[in-house]
Amino acid sequence: MKKLLLLTIVLFGFHTIAQVTLIPDENFENYLITEGIDSDGTINGQILTSDVVIVTEVDVSGTNVSDLTGLEDFVNLEVLECPTCINLDALNITNNTALRILNIPFCSLSSIDISNNKQLEYVDISHNYLTSLDFSNHPALTTLKCGNPMKDIEPFNSIHTLNLSGTPNLLQLDTAFMPSLSSIDFSNIPLLEYFHGRYCGFTTLDFSNNIDLTFLYIGGAENTAFSGYSNNLSELDLSNNSNLKELDVGFTGISSLNLKNGTNTLLTEMRANLNENLFCIQVDDGTAAHNGDAPYNNWIVDPQISYSENCVLGIAENELKNFSMYPNPASQQIQIDVPNDLTPKEVKIYSVEGQLLLQSSFNNTIDISTLASGFYILKARFDSGSVNKSFVKQ
Repeated sequence: MKKLLLLTIVLFGFHTIAQVTLIPDENFENYLITEGIDSDGTINGQILTSDVVIVTEVDVSGTNVSDLTGLEDFVNLEVLECPTCINLDALNITNNTALRILNIPFCSLSSIDISNNKQLEYVDISHNYLTSLDFSNHPALTTLKCGNPMKDIEPFNSIHTLNLSGTPNLLQLDTAFMPSLSSIDFSNIPLLEYFHGRYCGFTTLDFSNNIDLTFLYIGGAENTAFSGYSNNLSELDLSNNSNLKELDVGFTGISSLNLKNGTNTLLTEMRANLNENLFCIQVDDGTAAHNGDAPYNNWIVDPQISYSENCVLGIAENELKNFSMYPNPASQQIQIDVPNDLTPKEVKIYSVEGQLLLQSSFNNTIDISTLASGFYILKARFDSGSVNKSFVKQ
């Protein structure tokens, strides 16, 4: 009889332990008590598992949680909010397969396994210590923020591998201020509408498969804390992106920009200045752009920019074939030769910083004797557009 009683007690003890989820972080347990989830109402390092299996949302914002051990038993969890949990350096969500929203910016995670979280729709994991992310099987994902948009505030992600091969429905992507990231295969995310990629490490970007792209921000400014160009692009072809409404490619280093997408009228906000090697932007209507008609009148570009419906090496092709300037280098004068039917309306000379130095109606001989020695840009305006030539003053 005593043996039977002892066996019953032992079995009952095991049964009791099996129904308990350990919660070692007092701040986490206090949150569960405050929210009425922990039914015993006592901070004792544990909670009945039956209390947590029905929970669908956890928001520990501002609770100073540093350990979310126990979350693995929240098997029906759909929403996890833990922004600015700066002391959280590990997170196990492999059992939370119903998770849809994961909002954990400004934590201290160096890695995270999301392979089982295939229902994720929204992920903000910006400002951690991550070096890679794998979204190879996440068809429900529509928003991903994984960069460092608050560029002056630690911690910083340094992601060099971003696998988006399983995110065909991704609409919004933010990887800003993450120089470690040098490439993204955008062909995997054909529905992309918004991309923020300022100051990453991109040297090439291919958006030819992203016909729904509406907002594109990859430009920068000279006074940023990041040195050099925002990315380091040489060319950008957006001729397939007929839904573009806002574009920033300023200070990216590009020398070729194709915006001839058939719907320039939608592109009401466009910035491409601070690109000293960009001389021509290919557009739908070169004449309208040159005349400053809408929407081109709102575009922010450098003074040396000309517009054309067919740019070659940054210079309007029809003028390139018939325009010559010599000598180069020159010391006192430069000579311009053009056919009679292509006489420029005016000629301007700019410094490489974009400052207008000389302006006159067309004359085949231009006096440059007053210019200091250095590199300059001559811009000749025709009825059909403009052509730019660089020269050196000795």
